[in-house]
Amino acid sequence: MRHSITKIIGLFLCLFSLSAFADRMLITGRPVLLDLHEGFFVLPSNYIAPVGYRFVRFTETNRVCFLNSMPQFKSLDMVQITLQEKGDIMNWKCYEYSPKFFEVDY
Repeated sequence: MRHSITKIIGLFLCLFSLSAFADRMLITGRPVLLDLHEGFFVLPSNYIAPVGYRFVRFTETNRVCFLNSMPQFKSLDMVQITLQEKGDIMNWKCYEYSPKFFEVDY
């Protein structure tokens, strides 16, 4: 009886932990350091950009940047930056990295 209760509790804890990870966005790689040039930031020329976001570091803070606002991250500190990438200059919304919302796959 005690063994089966332990199994049930263990199964419940596994399922609960999976749901906690489901709410986090998976990002890959390490944050890239941005260079500041005349009012905008520049990505390094050798940076391989993932689709949909940029994982960057500036002002001593890791941030995950998107072209559009992300309502699911509204509780995080957000700054808008102008970023030049391969000649294109665009405004990105950069949310402070938090392990509560993001999971990094190195």
